[in-house]
Amino acid sequence: MLNIRLAKSKMENEEGMNHLWVRIHPLSSQVLKHAQLTIHLPNGVYRSENLNGYFENKSACMLLGSISHELNIMIEIYTQQEIPCRKTEITVSLSYKDGQGQPKEMTSSIPLVLVSEDEMDDMKIDKEVISQLEKINERNADEGLVGFPLQTQYLTNELSSLEKKYRIDCAFF
Repeated sequence: MLNIRLAKSKMENEEGMNHLWVRIHPLSSQVLKHAQLTIHLPNGVYRSENLNGYFENKSACMLLGSISHELNIMIEIYTQQEIPCRKTEITVSLSYKDGQGQPKEMTSSIPLVLVSEDEMDDMKIDKEVISQLEKINERNADEGLVGFPLQTQYLTNELSSLEKKYRIDCAFF
């Protein structure tokens, strides 16, 4: 009923990025009412708003409403600065009310392996997750939406001579 997968088997511990696919598939005759999805990430790992456009409240809980058919949600996760290399996990919680109005909660976890850039050579790509990501991006483009939300990062890095020479700074409105 609740499946989660990562696009990459490993993620860089410094300025790394990955995508999390959350798949909710209720049983054939079941309707999940007032469904809410919460993602719990390890310290130092952050996420963007979901790429599907579902409403998220101030505490980053996705409000999904009633679910009667399969629902696929894609979220970009990333690290902003160096964090310790380790094996940790991402936990996803789905809370809802069943057909009798009783509150229920379901939780699922997936391992997240944080490694240095040098250890990314044997990383595996989940092609099915990439396919889902492409479908969402195509659908957003068809609807005239930006495929992926733009992120603003404030970094204090030194620019290389080529970057200084060819860098184009602009803003999107």
